[in-house]
Amino acid sequence: MKCGLCQQDVPKLAKSHVIAKAIATHGRPKGSRDPLVILSSDKDHRVVRSQTGIYSKIVCTKCEAGFQAADDALIELCRSLGQGVPIQHDGTRFLAVEYPNLDIGAVHRGVITTLFRAHLSPHRLFQQVVLDPVLEQRIRELLLSDTSTLSS
Repeated sequence: MKCGLCQQDVPKLAKSHVIAKAIATHGRPKGSRDPLVILSSDKDHRVVRSQTGIYSKIVCTKCEAGFQAADDALIELCRSLGQGVPIQHDGTRFLAVEYPNLDIGAVHRGVITTLFRAHLSPHRLFQQVVLDPVLEQRIRELLLSDTSTLSS
């Protein structure tokens, strides 16, 4: 079998999450026990509820382990939503919210790894996530490097 990220032939692919279990369980309001709700454009599957995330066998064990730091950054972002520092213009107009304790490079990498896993996944929920071959290769190179963001 070929790993979807490093492209190496491996005897077995890992059970790789597309949407991490921790995001499904921690990416909801504190105290809530409701499952993550994922909206689908498929009329036969309007709402998919997941307590454990969505998994596919798409990458090798080593590549799956390499996603952890980026996933942790996304989980921290979900946990801290609503706790950022508001940024205002001229003291009146609200512009944005700053999260000074988050590693934005790791959050960016987390978003990209989630997009890439959705692209690789055969799961019906992600069938419309298709990357252009050139972008797919650029993302693959990014994820196999120590760089946190794509260059423009």
